[in-house]
Formats: sequence, structure tokens, C-alpha cells
Amino acid sequence: VNVPRRIYIPNVFSPNDDGTNDTWRIFGADELLGIKSLQVYDRWGTMVYQAQDVYPVGSIAGWDGRISGEEAPAGVYSYLLRADYRDGVRIIYTGDLTLIK
Repeated sequence: VNVPRRIYIPNVFSPNDDGTNDTWRIFGADELLGIKSLQVYDRWGTMVYQAQDVYPVGSIAGWDGRISGEEAPAGVYSYLLRADYRDGVRIIYTGDLTLIK
């Protein structure tokens, strides 16, 4: 049986306080139970953002483009996401996202 796993993980955002795409967020459909963990890493492998046990309410789990309170530099970052679905399946997603100014 092919079970749909509807999740949207954007690959670019622009945290410049213009009100559009200022936060990198994961979007999930009804079958997504929650995000067990989400980490974002810079190009040197340093974790710059982490969230755990985030449950869906509209859009979920977001990074505001800051590292220790300071604006992160523009560039490519990597993410590791563990998503739990209502049927008991956990899927690990990995990929890149681009922060633009």
C-alpha cells in the first residue's frame, strides 16, 4: 500500500524582516504526527539550530536565521529532520536550504 507522506520542506528563505519568508518552517499534512527532531548545520558541520518534539499546528518547527542571537550569514545550510507519522512510521529527511539576504 502506498501511503502518502505529505510534508513540505522549503529549500530557501530570507530572514530580512520584510514579512515574507523570514522563518524557515516545515509544513505537514494531517498524516504528520510531529517532528521528533530537527537540526540545521552550517557548511562546517556546526549545529546552528535545533528543535525537538514539535507538534503540527499549521506550520511547524522554524528557524529564524539566527545563530546565538546574531544574524546568520547568507549561504547554504544542511538539515536533518526526523518526522513521525500517525501510522507509526518515522522518516528521516535530509537536505540543503539556502539563506539569502
